[in-house]
Amino acid sequence: MREVCAQFDEQIAVLDQLSAQLETENKQNPVNIYFEKRRQQQGLEQRQSSQLISS
Repeated sequence: MREVCAQFDEQIAVLDQLSAQLETENKQNPVNIYFEKRRQQQGLEQRQSSQLISS
C-alpha cells in the first residue's frame, strides 16, 4: 500500500510540474497576452466611465 501511495505521489508531482509549465507557456502566448491587455483596457475604461457618471 505504501508503494502505491508513493507512486501516486510521484505522479501527482509530475502533473503539478506539467501544470506549472503549461501555465507559464499560456502566459507567454501572444493570443493570451492580447486578450489580457484587452480585458485590462476594458476594465480601465469601465472604471473611468463610472467615475465620470458619479461625478
